[in-house]
Amino acid sequence: MFNKVFYTIVIITFIFFSVGFFLPKTVHVERAVDIQRPAATVFTLVNSFRSFSAWSPWLQRDPDLDLVISGPQSGKGARMTWRGDPRLVGAGTQEIIESTPWTLVRTRMKIEQMG
Repeated sequence: MFNKVFYTIVIITFIFFSVGFFLPKTVHVERAVDIQRPAATVFTLVNSFRSFSAWSPWLQRDPDLDLVISGPQSGKGARMTWRGDPRLVGAGTQEIIESTPWTLVRTRMKIEQMG
């Protein structure tokens, strides 16, 4: 009886860790939202992290969030680094990697710590 339980636990553990080797190392998340405002208004807000506090829910989740904005004022290369409560917002960086006026703002986000 003990042998069956032991081998079952070993097999389940092996399967659990084996699955991890087949999972991707990165994740791609893409979201689209229909906003009933002029494109210029929306683009101006999301193309600069300097106006981040006007529209982002992160600061509402953790008012003590340490936020550092660097790089250009807006557009490609603009960067935001944050560090906050790991249970709420964690720590990481977000950088604008592509910006096409009125139509596209693409960012890359790296989450370094999240509870």
